[in-house]
Amino acid sequence: SGNRYDCAVRFSSDTGLTSPDLHSTMGVGLKLFGVEGPKLFGEGTNADFIFQNIDRFFARDAQQMCSFTTAGAIDGDYDAYINKHPELAGILQAMQKEEASCLSASYWAILPFCLGESQVVKYRLVPDHTYKGAPFDDDNYLKLDLEKRLRNGNSTFRFEIQLRTNDKTMPINDAQAVWSTEESPYICIAKLHLPQQDVTAIGQAEFGSSLSFNIWRTLEEHKPLGSIAEARKTVYAASSEARDQANGQQQQEPK
Repeated sequence: SGNRYDCAVRFSSDTGLTSPDLHSTMGVGLKLFGVEGPKLFGEGTNADFIFQNIDRFFARDAQQMCSFTTAGAIDGDYDAYINKHPELAGILQAMQKEEASCLSASYWAILPFCLGESQVVKYRLVPDHTYKGAPFDDDNYLKLDLEKRLRNGNSTFRFEIQLRTNDKTMPINDAQAVWSTEESPYICIAKLHLPQQDVTAIGQAEFGSSLSFNIWRTLEEHKPLGSIAEARKTVYAASSEARDQANGQQQQEPK
């Protein structure tokens, strides 16, 4: 339709404060401004997307996610559970892949979403520039690389959707399943432009850390599907609230 939206983008990784960010799972939060209409979570005109740099989730559904979390957080033995579930173990291993840059990686939203009343899709972001660079030994390598690349030029991603064309081979409630791109190739529907900028400018880091993302902050016609999506609705809201309290911030959506 030729629509243009301003947006805020936050790259993240699941590393600890004192661990290297290489070999960590990377995520992207994308917040569009000016999306009119009532949202499934929250109020206002923002719409959120959440991606990670692997095309499947390590747990099949919410039940397995809870079993896995219970094994580790309650019973203190993630390894025993992982050893009994080879598919989950393989995906966890794949999530530790090395990416040379936040801007050269591809990202998947993993879960299926409605597209209007009758269609279901998955989303992904694919970089136009896949120059790998040369990772060096620094705990903040990916952060430093992102700063350097955007200081020197802009970056573009293709926002693509994959239509669910086969009910049997494209399950809705199995987040470990990857839908075949031969059966249904991804289609580019938009471009995400990151202009040349200084991401270390005063206020940028604080703005980034104040952002919260929830896949349910979207329109009814783009509703997330599956049990993991249902679980995320509550978990992400609670996580965001806890984070804001820890940071001494009020929960409010940016304009």
